[in-house]
Amino acid sequence: MNFSIQEWSCDAEWNMWDSERYLNGSTYDCSSANVNPYNSWGTNAAFVLVPTSGQCGDVGIRGLTDKWLEGSNKFDSQSLKYVDPDGANFANLAQWNATEMACVHKPCSDKANTQVLYCAFSERGSRALRVIYEAASANDDYCLSGDANKQNCSGACSTEFKGLCVPNFTPPPPPLVLDYVMPNITGIQCGNDNIRTDQFVRYTALMMHNYYRRQVARGWAKDKSGSIPPAASMNELTFDCHYENMTYLLLLDNQCSDKINKAFTDDRAVLFKSFNDTSISAVDAMQQAISGWFEELNNAVIGDNPTLTSGLKSTIWNVANMIHDKNTKFACNIHYCTNVMVACQYEQPFVEVDKAIYEAGPTCSKCAGGKCGVANSFC
Repeated sequence: MNFSIQEWSCDAEWNMWDSERYLNGSTYDCSSANVNPYNSWGTNAAFVLVPTSGQCGDVGIRGLTDKWLEGSNKFDSQSLKYVDPDGANFANLAQWNATEMACVHKPCSDKANTQVLYCAFSERGSRALRVIYEAASANDDYCLSGDANKQNCSGACSTEFKGLCVPNFTPPPPPLVLDYVMPNITGIQCGNDNIRTDQFVRYTALMMHNYYRRQVARGWAKDKSGSIPPAASMNELTFDCHYENMTYLLLLDNQCSDKINKAFTDDRAVLFKSFNDTSISAVDAMQQAISGWFEELNNAVIGDNPTLTSGLKSTIWNVANMIHDKNTKFACNIHYCTNVMVACQYEQPFVEVDKAIYEAGPTCSKCAGGKCGVANSFC
């Protein structure tokens, strides 16, 4: 039993308040916007009713944290591990080795007398099968005596806050890096939770996806039998910053495996590619993953009606989702563990068996409103 004292992080408070990735501004649209997780920290968000005085009262906040604590019945009390998404708020609040935290609140622009409360903790407890805290032994007094020399903490026991440990100093996490999706067509600014995924990795992912989708749209792509049909309404992809960070959190959560956790993907399709060589650069890994998925076409014949048949599923599963014409946005990320894992997340769910991968027809012939970018063949 070695819970750490948590210090207030002014940097996290300011970033959560001011950054356009988080609450961004004096008011917040509580019905339509999502609160992004802060970096890789455990993040809890909820609505608090505001008293008529207009202040975010401590009664409302205290009641909310009490509600988060009720999630203690949603984890495995034997192994003390996080297992149930309904207990995510408790897991983040109670994660034993979190040493920093911050909370901010803002008025809801669309809900009267309501504010959103947004708290982040430096260690995320809501990861699959993560130990939330260590069980105490029968002889452990949990630091309650206030003796600074008790040995059940990795550091010392606190003499000020009995029952808590004084954490050993650890350097703060690297600051959030802001960079741009290249080329900067729309000025999308991404908050980069993963320092390996820089603008060059994004540029590689974006350009390669649209290059291959353009090949399909124009009828220039080839399968085992020759050229495949052009696409009647292929969408150009844009890079989505929210998907990027959800994909990184997924890779952190599954420790570079291909396990999908819908907490980070909802029903969106996700493709994975693993590399054993941990010296590979992020750009090279991204290039090899995307080109490898597209090269699946070389081993199949999709015919005049591009459909993911049951016979083709195991052969072209990745490329079928990569060139799915209904997608309009996506993102990729990468994580280095004992292996290197690339993952790309797409707007649409996985293509279903016996459903169209894309609609064949003259290029752009079925674009909505007849709009087509002639130069690049996309709707």
